[in-house]
Amino acid sequence: MKTNVFQTAVEWMKENKSNLFPPVSFQDYLKKNGLPIANTAASISVDSIEKLNPLLRFEQTMVFRLGASDSGTGTQFALRKVDDLREYFLIDDEIFTDKSGSEFSIEESSGLLAFKVLPYLSETSLVNLGLATGLIGRALGLSDEKVSITTATCQAAFSFSLKLNSEDTTSYLHNRGQVEIDAMFVAEKNNRPTLFVMEAKSDTTHRSLAKHKLVYPILAISESVSTEIPIIPVYLKVFEADNFWHFHIIECSFPDPRNSIRAINDLRPKSHTYFRVRQ
Repeated sequence: MKTNVFQTAVEWMKENKSNLFPPVSFQDYLKKNGLPIANTAASISVDSIEKLNPLLRFEQTMVFRLGASDSGTGTQFALRKVDDLREYFLIDDEIFTDKSGSEFSIEESSGLLAFKVLPYLSETSLVNLGLATGLIGRALGLSDEKVSITTATCQAAFSFSLKLNSEDTTSYLHNRGQVEIDAMFVAEKNNRPTLFVMEAKSDTTHRSLAKHKLVYPILAISESVSTEIPIIPVYLKVFEADNFWHFHIIECSFPDPRNSIRAINDLRPKSHTYFRVRQ
């Protein structure tokens, strides 16, 4: 009996000498192949390499959640095999190039008191702290370092087209699938209004981020954004240790999806800034 939910798909790829398992309803796939019952979200919504199914990790194969299935039940998924899984992940130990960092002093004010009195700060609160103090603004080279506006967040269903890999010619529809945007704000960079899309993580047990966590939000909103406004993805990793908040800000690059259909692995880390903030 097959015990791994992806075993049939991986075997199919090998038999057909294909690096792709095309989109299909996840629950229909399980039933058709007599595979064990599995939670859809836990199986195909992967936000770090540590959470990727062990068989897929061994086979250097990424799983993609592609929204609602028109021909089946529930959510559809696809698999794409590559030479190196790092095409689909930002690995902390590789992209955190500044190992020592520098201390960032924040001004004592009533506005920051709320951050200091709480025993725990959510990821959203840490984003707001970084923006309000100018820490994130300095890391991103904003014209006005302190961004006082409230960031926009969203969790909704979006449809958009994408490629699973930059080597592919075929694109697929992410069909009315859930996309979560941790933080999004507009600020001036290089004398131009710029839209920043941010994914924030504070979990230190996982030291990586799946690139689609930044790519999906960009693809979800890009058609609604003027072509005159650049869109910049940012990965923010914040954790507490030794009486400091440790802020790692990774500015990334992603080719403009308003010009052509882009692939998930087109996302690249561009620069890293590391600040320590005394608690």
